[in-house]
Amino acid sequence: DDILAGGDQVWAPVTNLEQAASVLQPAEPIEDPRTRLIMLTSGSTGDPKGVCLSRESIISSAALVTGRYPDDHDAPGIIALPVTSAGGLGVLIRATLGDTPVVTVPTIGGGGAFSATVFCDAVEPVLEHGPVVSLVPTQLAILLEHARSREVLTRMRRILLGGAAASVDLLRRARESGINTVVTYGMTETCGGCVHDGVPLDGVDVQVDAGGRIHLSGPMVAHGYRLRPEESRESFAAHTFHTGDVGAWRDGRLSVLGRIDDIVQVKGVNVGLGAVEAVLLEHPQVVDAVVLAVPDERDGSRLIACVVANPDRASGPMMPAPEVIDVSAQLQTLVRSALGSPAVPHDIRQVRVLPYLPNGKIDRRTVQRNLANTTPGE
Repeated sequence: DDILAGGDQVWAPVTNLEQAASVLQPAEPIEDPRTRLIMLTSGSTGDPKGVCLSRESIISSAALVTGRYPDDHDAPGIIALPVTSAGGLGVLIRATLGDTPVVTVPTIGGGGAFSATVFCDAVEPVLEHGPVVSLVPTQLAILLEHARSREVLTRMRRILLGGAAASVDLLRRARESGINTVVTYGMTETCGGCVHDGVPLDGVDVQVDAGGRIHLSGPMVAHGYRLRPEESRESFAAHTFHTGDVGAWRDGRLSVLGRIDDIVQVKGVNVGLGAVEAVLLEHPQVVDAVVLAVPDERDGSRLIACVVANPDRASGPMMPAPEVIDVSAQLQTLVRSALGSPAVPHDIRQVRVLPYLPNGKIDRRTVQRNLANTTPGE
């Protein structure tokens, strides 16, 4: 309320106080007087950054989403993501500005494990009003597994799905169930999703340069990183954020192909890790996948894939699943056919579950650490 009312305090919603203190350094002065909110990025592949947002960018982001869906003006907001994430905070901001009810799923912020039962119990009292919710793909996958939660989702006005890439199969199952699912693209630096189903929101400009890098412009863009002047100059310019993502226009819609730093050289050929993951997820038995690259003296890089092939046996992070039918040979053939031999993972490990961060992104650092402590076949 202080931010939206024009107060002069600077706020930073955090969960890990020690980590936040090292990034925010509250004793240091605020570099830009426009800053009213500092959001920490996930840190899934490196150290988190503090994204500096103004009151105008926060309100503009909410207005852009509301402008796309004017019929949602009276929809209750369901907060199923932490408000330390752009997705969770966006629901709260839009509900506050629209003076609509807010329902908080009690599992957010580490309050417990997200489950279909807890979600349904929280949402059902306001279902008659057609609520709107932001989810990440892992949450949607959980909810699609149960008849009760599938029925609940069909009665919601809209599900904004973001935070991580969603598989083609997941989206197909959601839409075949009659669930109004909108795939969003954006990041903390843009106050969350600003491209919906591949189409920029009104007032958002998307450019894809000759190298495939995506640039997002509009009033919702942050103005820099906390105490990182060089990175701020490299990433931000006049309401434009130079993302680290690679994309392309397909039939008038933006298709996000992966991260710039996810492109590695294998045998002299550029391979996108995200593209390999997308192909792995096309296999009917694969429900989750991540691909990492490790240095290789001969080939430059060697790819290692971790795949989840049986969602019913998830008992612990990165636990081997030897009882699952081995589909490694099929997956290698699938990747070779789609992307060529250099993109084929050298090692495919089947696991019961992959580790995720609270914002729905795969925790790649934990995957790397676990891989370093195991050997194939363990």
